[in-house]
Amino acid sequence: MNTETESVKDASRPAAKPDRSQREFDEDRSRRELLELLFTHVADAIFLTEPDGRIIDANPAACAMLGFAREELLGMWPWDFVTSASRDEILALIGSMKPGVTVSV
Repeated sequence: MNTETESVKDASRPAAKPDRSQREFDEDRSRRELLELLFTHVADAIFLTEPDGRIIDANPAACAMLGFAREELLGMWPWDFVTSASRDEILALIGSMKPGVTVSV
């Protein structure tokens, strides 16, 4: 059989279904994209912090509400601008957080 005939047969075969790991990768990517859209467009302030309270990310709503550029907020701590709780109270709240459990403050 010649190469031209083989490539015609290959082109006529239905495309193989993606394997499980590819599907999982695609689903994970879709979830990440959705989370990024929510983070960017939600009207509430969202902060990502290290366990010691240092801010490592903030969404645009947080920046607008506080009047800081994102770059200014990075490296700050919540007690730099929160007036309704002390540093110790904020650290206690952060310390009590559990992965996968939503916290609203």
